Order: sequence, then C-alpha cells, then structure tokens
Amino acid sequence: MVARRVIEREEKLDRKASVLRTESGLGASGIPHIGSLGDAIRAYGIKIALETQGRKAEFIAYSDDLDGLRKVPTGMPDSLKNFLGQPVSAIPDPYNCHQSYAVHINSLLRDAMDKCGVEYVFHSATEDYRKGMLLEQVRKILTLADKVGDIVKEEVGQESTQLYCLTFRFAVLVDAFTQLNQPRMTKNLTSFSTHAKAQPRSGDNNLPVAVTKGR
Repeated sequence: MVARRVIEREEKLDRKASVLRTESGLGASGIPHIGSLGDAIRAYGIKIALETQGRKAEFIAYSDDLDGLRKVPTGMPDSLKNFLGQPVSAIPDPYNCHQSYAVHINSLLRDAMDKCGVEYVFHSATEDYRKGMLLEQVRKILTLADKVGDIVKEEVGQESTQLYCLTFRFAVLVDAFTQLNQPRMTKNLTSFSTHAKAQPRSGDNNLPVAVTKGR
C-alpha cells in the first residue's frame, strides 16, 4: 500500500525518476537494538514492494555520523566522556578495531542487516558533506528559510515552532572537532541571501535541519 502511494505521488508530480529510493537512518551514537534493525527492514520491504510493481528501486542505509555524542551509552567505556559533544565520526574507536567510534557502531547494525539478507547502498553523512554532495540542497534550504519554516511548523503542529519561521537559524561547524552543542557562529536565515557571509561548502559543515515528507 505504501509503495503504491509512492508511485501515485511520483506520477501526480510528473517526476521521471529512473530509480525510486527508500532510506533508513543509521544512528551512529548508541548501540543498535532490535528497533534499529526493524526500521531498516521496513524501508527495505518498501523497496522490494516498489520492485514488484515494476519500478527500479534502491534502499539507502544512511549513517548519521555527524551527530554529536550526547552521553556515554550504557556498557561503553567511560573514556568516551572526553568526547561528549563531538561528531561521532571524529571520535576514536574505544576498542581500536575500526576507523572511528561511528564506524564501529555502524558495523554492528550493518552486520545484522547483512545476516538478514538486506540489500542496501551505504552512505555516510561525514563523507557526503566532505564530497560536497549536499551543497545545492543546503543552499536551497538556506535561501528558502521562510518556506522551510512553514513546512516544519505544519508538520510538527505546535505553536512553539514559530521559532523556525521567525528566527530560523543554522550553525556553521568550522571543523569536525567543533563541539556540536556549542557552535561557533550563527546567522539569521531570513537575511541569508543578502547579509550572511557564511556560505555552505564541501568539508565538515553540517546543516542540522530535517525536512520531512520529501518537500
């Protein structure tokens, strides 16, 4: 049913995408659990359903490895306290068996997905931002801040979200080791096109904004 609605939406919007993609975010800050695997399998199931209806489809497993480490997960070494607030992709693996803490955490969920036969294309937020893959999308969000704020308010449905509409702000992360809870610079998006000097670029800059339902 979900797959059918997706196809009907694409036809209504007259989009000619050759591949329809589903996606599940892989949290890279805490130990994966059965719910993490369930989210991935549901997205993969929709990918399969799209294929059964004659459409080419792909499932993307997207690692949110620019998220900051907010607390030390239960069962993990206390040494991680030294890295609170830092992007999980910039934190050393406390077990010294992977490139970073994020890669270690992701490997646990990816191993479970592999054993369940889930076929996916893996993406890392850190790598995608460094390659500049999201530059155009970031610029569009910044320059259409008012419209994005209206969508966020509509989706969340709370009066407190007027913050997004009136004083929508973004954080410029100067480098991968900037504490995510204490960004060094902020700009009001309503004046971005004429006044803000900070421009999104490839590298370790991250726009911490979620826009839902593919608008």
